[in-house]
Amino acid sequence: MIDYEASLNDEQRKVVFESDGYALVLAGAGSGKTRTLVYRVAYLLEKKSIQPSEILLLTFTIKAAKEMLSRVSALLGSNFSGIWGGTFHHICNRILRKFAPRIGYPKNFVIIDDEDSKAIIAQCIRDVNKDKLKAFPNAGFFSYLKGISANTLIPWEDILKRNFDEYREFFYQIRDVFSLYYERKKESGLVDFDDLLVLVYRLLREFPDIRQFYGEKFRYILVDEYQDTSKLQACIVDLLASVHNNLLVVGDDAQSIYSFRGATVENILSFPQRYPNAKVFYLNKNYRSTPEVLYLANASIENNIRGFQKQLMAVFEERGEDPLVARFGSVEDEARFIAEQVELFLDEGIPASEIAVLFRASYHSAKLELSLAHRGLDYIMRGGIRFFEQAHIKDVLAYLRVLYNPKDAIAWQRLLCMYPGIGPQTARKLFLAFSGKDIFEIETVRFESLSKKAQKAVERIKEIFLSIRDLSLYEACRYVLENGYWEYLRDNFDDYVERQEDLIYLLEFLKAYSDLESLFSDIGITENFKKGFSLEERDSIVLSTIHQAKGLEWQVVFVMGVVDGQFPHSKSLKTDTGIEEERRLFYVALTRAKKYLIITAPAAGFDYRFGGYFSRSSSFIDELPRDGYRELVRV
Repeated sequence: MIDYEASLNDEQRKVVFESDGYALVLAGAGSGKTRTLVYRVAYLLEKKSIQPSEILLLTFTIKAAKEMLSRVSALLGSNFSGIWGGTFHHICNRILRKFAPRIGYPKNFVIIDDEDSKAIIAQCIRDVNKDKLKAFPNAGFFSYLKGISANTLIPWEDILKRNFDEYREFFYQIRDVFSLYYERKKESGLVDFDDLLVLVYRLLREFPDIRQFYGEKFRYILVDEYQDTSKLQACIVDLLASVHNNLLVVGDDAQSIYSFRGATVENILSFPQRYPNAKVFYLNKNYRSTPEVLYLANASIENNIRGFQKQLMAVFEERGEDPLVARFGSVEDEARFIAEQVELFLDEGIPASEIAVLFRASYHSAKLELSLAHRGLDYIMRGGIRFFEQAHIKDVLAYLRVLYNPKDAIAWQRLLCMYPGIGPQTARKLFLAFSGKDIFEIETVRFESLSKKAQKAVERIKEIFLSIRDLSLYEACRYVLENGYWEYLRDNFDDYVERQEDLIYLLEFLKAYSDLESLFSDIGITENFKKGFSLEERDSIVLSTIHQAKGLEWQVVFVMGVVDGQFPHSKSLKTDTGIEEERRLFYVALTRAKKYLIITAPAAGFDYRFGGYFSRSSSFIDELPRDGYRELVRV
């Protein structure tokens, strides 16, 4: 017998005991939502005698579902493997395996991953774009457009017209590529990740008997992280819950930050309107942060017009330090300060793994990585790779590496293989021909044995090196970008827009260097710093984008680069919905801190809205109550 009274607080108990019917649980950061869901499932099994197979638990990772079900089993002392628990894709796969023939697919369909999906799309593009039009969208674009269309239930045609004017001239070819893609997949018995959801939604809508079968089967449906569901996922859940009308969704509108993946905050905001009799529960007791941290976080999110009104309350009454807002004259000063403060926290005995530095975009970390490496402070990049280890950064720096050392075989290989007609073997031959010569003597070298494409590429490479040899590092890099690499980036990287921002930052980064030796000495420190360490074993400072940090917590949290144009991001300033999502992202960052919160803002840096410099801190800082933080100014 579970002691619910002793195990749960009053807010959690209400959810566990009273959430039959349609119920929305607004679970604030650190309020124990997972615990509440686990006890709700246990309560259904123990007190209401619901069969495990009658419960559907939808989570955003398979790991989360397994953890919850494991905790339920531990509570009740028995294995409840009959519960349907997992991600939307996992559950939809089970449904589709049973009823796929109804819509022309075999039960033994094969699920293809993103890479295989893009390979099929690429072949379809080749078959449709026979004239090889250079500006034609690549497979990555089609994959993105397909995914956004599926998850938002907005026709791809409308998305194209609204957001991608540069591709409107290819409308009919794009239509043909999509038609060919879906035809070939179906003929081969293949489904991609988007299909798993789209096809099940189609089954539930078009076949009342299937909808009735699963509607009757699942007497209770529970959905975690509801604020991050897409329109498509919400519609699937609504159909599955249409018989017993027992749907419990848990989430926090203040932490809805994944619209770029197709998620929509409207699902959670409109829940009470879609179900007028729905019960609304609040989990406001925070088990993570000090009252001072929560005071600032609550004050920030209150500036959002759209959202449920709630206040996080600290369970732990012990007072802590007021958060610090620190302003600096440059991004270099900001990076040095953070590194210095990290050292002080370490000296105080705080484990490195309990210290995190969060930022809006990955390129914000470049200066900080150098500062940490110079001080011998080990760090890991959560959910990504270090700035100078990224492929597109290495691509562009390969030109400068060859300028610095013409015998650099790795840089030559990377550089040459970016050009049409040059593969690894040809690149090796060319390097052997160039090696040992002054870089600018290559214009006298002739390669009659090469293909015409390769010969043309060699001539282009010569032109580039002859053009950049007397330029500053900034101008040389800019020349490389504007003379072919922007096109290469678009054609070879699905997320080329985000990578463009990294490269624009690289340009600004290079302005601080007058010679190649200093540049590559600094970069070398960061590249070699991690060698000899095991990511599983070492105790390291965490560097992370805020999106990657959601759901995590640390004793010490730095939120850096909080300046208009960076955070909030310049793109978000165009709409009210955009700025509100950015503020939710800021709220997520603040609520990762358990004890110490430091917000940093450089007074000068690069602003992508204007292609120039910004000179003011973020409007998010301006909104914070002045009595809620200490201030440090080093301008």
